Amino acid sequence: MTSTTPQLPEHDLAAFVADRLPRLSGLAHDALVVALELRADPAAVPPLRERVVDAPADLLFGLHHALVRLTGHDPVLPLDRDAWPDAVRRVWAAWDPGVAARPRVEDVELLGGDRARLVVLDGRGVIGIDYDPPPPASSWPRWSKSVLVAGERLYGVGSDCGTCETSLQLIGWPPRPPAAPSQRVRDRLADVGTLDGAVLDAVAPLLTGLRSGHYLVVLADLDLQHVTDPAESWCSRRYDLRTGDTDDGDEDGEGLDWPGTEHLQLRTVVPGAGPTYAVLLPSQALDGHDGRTVAAHAEAITAGRRPTAVVSAWVEDRYVRCEHAERFLVGVILDGHHKLVAYARAGVAARVLMLCRVEDSWGPPAARTAFLDEVFTGLREH
Repeated sequence: MTSTTPQLPEHDLAAFVADRLPRLSGLAHDALVVALELRADPAAVPPLRERVVDAPADLLFGLHHALVRLTGHDPVLPLDRDAWPDAVRRVWAAWDPGVAARPRVEDVELLGGDRARLVVLDGRGVIGIDYDPPPPASSWPRWSKSVLVAGERLYGVGSDCGTCETSLQLIGWPPRPPAAPSQRVRDRLADVGTLDGAVLDAVAPLLTGLRSGHYLVVLADLDLQHVTDPAESWCSRRYDLRTGDTDDGDEDGEGLDWPGTEHLQLRTVVPGAGPTYAVLLPSQALDGHDGRTVAAHAEAITAGRRPTAVVSAWVEDRYVRCEHAERFLVGVILDGHHKLVAYARAGVAARVLMLCRVEDSWGPPAARTAFLDEVFTGLREH
């Protein structure tokens, strides 16, 4: 069985798609849809919209994904998978390409002083997680994923395979930071004591820079260490913590799952049914930080203020090789690299605003935020 990306005609693409797609199913259907994504020809949009009307439910994700990539329209859809197919059909039947996007935050619900739920509509998607193009002759048209900044790969983050290892690998630094907060935002984040409406209003420009979707926002205090040695990273140390597991890693023991860059991580494992490892990846090289900026933040921390970093985060829940249950809380730093380095040096728990897109986090179908809730509750109680 193979789903090698098919060749597309140079002309009459719309007619080709309208004729071919209804006659395909399974991976062959997905492969053609992915080929249309990679072709990036808007002529494919009308026949793809027509196909959404009567396509089987198991093919709708691929069609929806292609339409998002081809049109730039990223609608918010229900988290309930039973309601999802009908919602996809309605969204693409009603879509009007003449209506301009209006990035905004709605449906804000504050949950105590450290959490909130909200929805980002018409998100600009400057940074987000998405599928990589398939390699030649791949049997799976959608498999590996990356964190993208302005469409360029920042980190490879593995696949949705629930029995595979969590994988984090630097691909390349973006030419510009994924977020450039205004002075107003920086001033509001200079000392955050509680998560309230004023904080959410201030970071709205950061939220709308992300993908559309449902978000859990958490204000957390994380006891971080600055990791410069591959042997100290949870990406490597997890193998040693697996009871009786001695088969992982390179024969020479070097470079084992190192993300390819210095990063920050929680000093200890969060206990639970399986261990949770927390890793924060930079969006710019930590070894190039400005010492004076770090010192200024360290002075503020010593004085009792709590400058707050902003991180895009998600949770992965895996049962590796059907032997090892473990979770990773993975974050990509949007703003506050110098703050986090200062906290790590001072040995003070870092105040971090975690922006968690529920659609990117793992969770049971009936309770998509369950793993996020469990991890952050564990962090609070740890």
